[in-house]
Amino acid sequence: IVKALKRLGAAGASGFSRDRLKDVTESEPLVSVGTWDATGWLEGRDVLLVGPGEEVKNHLEALEYFIEKKKPYVICININPWIPSHLINSWAACNPDRLMLDKEFYAKNQGLLLAPNALLQYVDKDIWNHWTIQDYGVSVESGELKVMPENATIPHALSAIYAIAAVNAGGASNLYLAGFDGYTSEDPRHKQMENALGLYNEQPGVLPLTSITPTSLSIATVSPFSEAVYQGVEKEIFAQRMSA
Repeated sequence: IVKALKRLGAAGASGFSRDRLKDVTESEPLVSVGTWDATGWLEGRDVLLVGPGEEVKNHLEALEYFIEKKKPYVICININPWIPSHLINSWAACNPDRLMLDKEFYAKNQGLLLAPNALLQYVDKDIWNHWTIQDYGVSVESGELKVMPENATIPHALSAIYAIAAVNAGGASNLYLAGFDGYTSEDPRHKQMENALGLYNEQPGVLPLTSITPTSLSIATVSPFSEAVYQGVEKEIFAQRMSA
């Protein structure tokens, strides 16, 4: 909020403008080439992306059941205070403003972080002494989404879309989501996510997205207790729901 107010002041704003407000509240574009090749990183693995939503808290027992039975590789998008760290294999981030909000978490913890190197400069470099960084690059370009071995192009600085791109580059078999609650339809972040998901679904050969917690986003949903999830017919479920 303080940063947005300073940007408005620097821009000489004297009256309300929805477009100007959008400009100052969105993160600055991030460009980072990437030095880590994600090829084969998740070859043949099921992956669970855990978003920041409260549905993780509401369905934690179900998520623990899913993780225990399915044994997916678990990636936490930024941080989620309701899921125990021992259930997470790695974290993912690509948004400078969100990284600064979460810096105390990174300073007090350790682990594996999927993030472009250019992002790390936004906080004290000593924070990363106990972290292993997978430098998957990113560039933010409006209306663009491309998945490549060492980097991705995404339409907005959304850590969730960045992680989804990396999982596809890594050769995962199935991709599940939890805590992707979504926002109200009037919220600009909801529109950004829907726009990015639309661009993603247009890409040939990408993994279908299946949420195992409730979401307001345009994502197929299935119960984490559904036996079909554990019988290797996820793509069939996805196809049926999309055609319904």
